[in-house]
Amino acid sequence: MSGSFFADIGYASVNKFGEQLCGDHVELAETEAGDAVLALADGMGSGVKANILSTLTGKILATMLAGGMPVEDCVLTLADTLPVCQVRGVAYSTFTALSVSDGREVEILQYDNPHVILLRGGRYHPIPEKKNEIDGKTIYRTRLALREGDVFFAMSDGVEHAGVGQLMNFGWRRQDIIRFLESRFQANLNAREHARGRMQPAVRIQARRRYHRRRAARMRAPAGKPGHRPARASRGRHPPDVRIFCPAGQAHCLRRKDGVHCRALFAKAH
Repeated sequence: MSGSFFADIGYASVNKFGEQLCGDHVELAETEAGDAVLALADGMGSGVKANILSTLTGKILATMLAGGMPVEDCVLTLADTLPVCQVRGVAYSTFTALSVSDGREVEILQYDNPHVILLRGGRYHPIPEKKNEIDGKTIYRTRLALREGDVFFAMSDGVEHAGVGQLMNFGWRRQDIIRFLESRFQANLNAREHARGRMQPAVRIQARRRYHRRRAARMRAPAGKPGHRPARASRGRHPPDVRIFCPAGQAHCLRRKDGVHCRALFAKAH
């Protein structure tokens, strides 16, 4: 990168529970001068649909900004390009873009994502923003002179919504995120380590929200004649909220005698 400073970029993401693909996408590009452009997009919905929307948004936005196109053209292109959801009838993806100029200045564009957080000297530093209306969308724009050691945190709403309605009534509020980032700030960490380390609390919150403690029991098939197994199996009754782990033969007896639902977890190796 030209200029006095070098941009160290890192990111981390977590799939929604039960989904094979992440609904967020990060795209990196370079200008002809070697300056960095980063675009973070969050597609509407989840899974494949959200992944397609966010990937298209991130790729188009980063490529056009790196090519020097004005933000108005970028937004209009996205509106004309993104596939329309058949269920909701709209084409929607949030985005945050950071473009570095000459290694000395950063331009930030934000649409419907949580606003970027800047730590300067390890402490929160407010970012001035200018609101623009483009094709019916409210875009927040920022131009800011860089200082050595500045750390910018961009995120999708999955971070703010972690634990909402269950573990935490209002999710992970912005002021709480800022306090957490300040308390964990280490100047010697690179961008990738910052991203991974700051993602973990949101992941733990989501995990505590989604999983609840359950009782479990382990049963062994009793020795004896096969005909005796159903009678012996019927004695090992448990409440309906208990999971029973047992060999396949015992499982068949439980299903046949007591109507217990059985599912194979392991297959025998041959």
